[in-house]
Amino acid sequence: MMSSLPPSADDDGTTWQIERAWPDRHSGATFEARAAHNGQVRGGRWTPSGGAVLGRFGHDDQLPDLAAAARSGWILVHRPGRRAVVRSADGSSYAKVFRPGRAAAAVAAMQNVEGLASAFRRPRIVAVTRDVVTCSAVPGRSLHDLGADPAAGHEWGHAWQAWRSAWVDSIGSAPADPSLPAHDACAEAAIVRSWALNLTNLDPSPASSRLVQVADRVAAGLIAGTADALRPAHRDLHDKQILWDPSHGIGLIDFDTAANAEPALDLGNLRAHLALRERQGLLSSERRRYATRLIDSVADELHVSPERVNAYETAAWFRLGCLYAFRPRWAALAAVLRAEACRQPSACA
Repeated sequence: MMSSLPPSADDDGTTWQIERAWPDRHSGATFEARAAHNGQVRGGRWTPSGGAVLGRFGHDDQLPDLAAAARSGWILVHRPGRRAVVRSADGSSYAKVFRPGRAAAAVAAMQNVEGLASAFRRPRIVAVTRDVVTCSAVPGRSLHDLGADPAAGHEWGHAWQAWRSAWVDSIGSAPADPSLPAHDACAEAAIVRSWALNLTNLDPSPASSRLVQVADRVAAGLIAGTADALRPAHRDLHDKQILWDPSHGIGLIDFDTAANAEPALDLGNLRAHLALRERQGLLSSERRRYATRLIDSVADELHVSPERVNAYETAAWFRLGCLYAFRPRWAALAAVLRAEACRQPSACA
């Protein structure tokens, strides 16, 4: 599945590593590639018949403001046709470039996360133009980078303890925020099913058809349980979104998908990502167990049902197995994750 997506593409003697891709509506995928020599990012598109074709660097017909932003900064993210992120030359800010008309929703999401992130340092909006939202940088290294650094064990532990305290303080007494959209178990179940269908559309094989059946069972596990009350949720909480700086403390970024959801969604997603990092060889088993225990202690203190955390973690694990099929470096591991999800009694009974 996705075996035809190559690990790299060449252009005028420069090799661009294809790091991640996203399925599109036309039996292909858009992708993001990084230059091997300097780390710059550009988008492209892959199809089974045409292969991987790089787009023009710093340009996107559906992101008309990208070219201007790229001239004065460094492209970090480029999801063709959807969004891009450009770091300023001095590193003090990040410009998020959206499709026309989509920036307002991002501004609203960032302005409505007080209950979610009250105990965290977080980006501040410093400028808004037609389709670009510029935010201040949050100092620190991500828990992902710290976890992969063998020399950062002491600092990594402090960072996780700081996250635990800040998450309990932020979420512990925060009621659902009427300014945020609702994202309940049915909405998450729909995402699980959509990722299975993404793979089926690209590879309509018997194995893909079975994957859809597994997705239905994982989704049913989300819907069947007794849901906890909705509270403000990040909805994309993982170790790359949490930043630690010894002088400035704990930070949290990327609130584009913030919503009211069960607290188990964020906790289960974070647990699943830690398990993934261990499988990727980016986090030791000892560190994974330590952080998982802290997540479980947060669930206990916030009176979050362990069954709900498990249901959302299973859903996240299945989703990651599908999503990482579109990342050439990890495609083989993703296939293993999907196979394991199928063997889980909760998914395939």
